[in-house]
Amino acid sequence: NSWGQMYQDWYISSPGVLVHEMGHSLNLAHSGSEGITWSGGRVGDGGYTDHTCAMGNPIYQDEEGKMCFNPAKNFQIDGWYNDAKFTLDPAGLAGPATAASWEGDLVGIGEYDERTSNEPVTFKIETGTPKDIFVGFNRAVGANEDNDLADDIVNVIRVEGNDGEGYAQSNLISLLEQGESFTESGIVDYANLTIRVNSIDIDTVPGKANVFIGFEQCLDDTQCQDLAGGCFTATCKAQGTVGANVLGCLNAPTPGCCGNDLCEFGETGTSCADDCIVGPHSIQPDDCGGCWIRDGAMFDVEAKDHPLTITKVEYKAYTSTGNVRLYYRIGGKAGYVSGTSLPANGWIYETQAAACGAWRYCAIDNASIKVPAGEKVGLLVA
Repeated sequence: NSWGQMYQDWYISSPGVLVHEMGHSLNLAHSGSEGITWSGGRVGDGGYTDHTCAMGNPIYQDEEGKMCFNPAKNFQIDGWYNDAKFTLDPAGLAGPATAASWEGDLVGIGEYDERTSNEPVTFKIETGTPKDIFVGFNRAVGANEDNDLADDIVNVIRVEGNDGEGYAQSNLISLLEQGESFTESGIVDYANLTIRVNSIDIDTVPGKANVFIGFEQCLDDTQCQDLAGGCFTATCKAQGTVGANVLGCLNAPTPGCCGNDLCEFGETGTSCADDCIVGPHSIQPDDCGGCWIRDGAMFDVEAKDHPLTITKVEYKAYTSTGNVRLYYRIGGKAGYVSGTSLPANGWIYETQAAACGAWRYCAIDNASIKVPAGEKVGLLVA
């Protein structure tokens, strides 16, 4: 794989061989098959048996050679079709989670420049391993008109490494005509990946294959599996309910069970360390030396993975007289308008304590401000 190419004898006259070797210069590996049967017959296993792709080296004539690469290779090449590469990753295995499924039109590489609605030409399914799956429409037209196998149907490819983003053997794993589907288990817990071809239309420009690519949703509770540990109960919450996983299966915590990620009444850091994080925990602001805040201190407290309850706030008073009050604001302090009343800005009075002396640490210790997991509250000590 380099800029240089050497050809032996008559191979120099075969456009298909030239394209193949140029693919190596683009860091593309060979394209074979895992051994599949489709409506057109049998494709044997081997390193060169994917003849939907120039990296399978299928064409040796000197007058033919208009053939492109398969969806995995097209995804790997950076810069050629970047606006026509789609990725499905509903579990967030390699980045931000996507929708659980996609349904729409695929366009072939040979008509990439004829697209009218930003249709993808190569579609990646993230598997959480280096061996990702790719889908494309093998339209035999234009730069791909001399395609050697399975004209005008959908091809499904698996790479052997590098997530389809670097040098790796790719293998043909399915060829799908209209009405056919392919399934793969084990990518996302409790659901199968489904690739289904709804229709194929080659009477239009560009030709299109309408496909469903995604993880089928659960239909009832029997298709859902409780998480390990016995502290969660799985139910089917119906087709992608907010808070459910990509299957629609929601694992709800079982009340009173140590290990359900909730520190419940009667549990302590000693009796259930899995749920109750031993405190107390302190929040230390930046040291400002001898500074003081005449009208109070305002800051946010955010609960990350677990809910928390604020029961005590310590402060350093600048006066030995008077009371110090504690307020909170749901959602954080952002949005407070200086000079307006606290209630008008959503601030809620919680409690107060008498000052314990000038420049001494004092405590407001009779609070009970609850912060749900994933949310924040603003606090004001004034």
